[in-house]
Amino acid sequence: MKIAPADACIFFELSIDQEFDLIKAKRVGRPFNDWIKTLIFGITASVHFKQNMLDSGGVPSLTKKDFFKEKEIFIPNDFSFDVFMLYYFKSKNKKVLRPKIRYTTRLHGESKWQRGYKSELNLIKTIFNYKNTWKESLK
Repeated sequence: MKIAPADACIFFELSIDQEFDLIKAKRVGRPFNDWIKTLIFGITASVHFKQNMLDSGGVPSLTKKDFFKEKEIFIPNDFSFDVFMLYYFKSKNKKVLRPKIRYTTRLHGESKWQRGYKSELNLIKTIFNYKNTWKESLK
């Protein structure tokens, strides 16, 4: 886990205190290389999806279970899920809360997918290839 347990509690507090459709964290305190990669992806994704998609992938998110009952939408079952959720809720003009959380280096374990730039480029390609599928499911 790359977030402090205290920051995880923010999600529960917000879910009790405020109306929301999606709570999606914004990461702060990241290592510089990770921050640069996220910024480049965010700018590229924002242009590609015509939405503000900054810091859209790989961050903790919380939504209501009704979201998963939607029959007409395509919900990806891979790492693009985070990006899809933000795209979906923004496209529908739903209420998205973006609390800041500290995101530092991983203390224990290792990433099972992030094995260098090639794996990250493959993920970006996959996400961008979903664009038409996502747009169709939102009509």
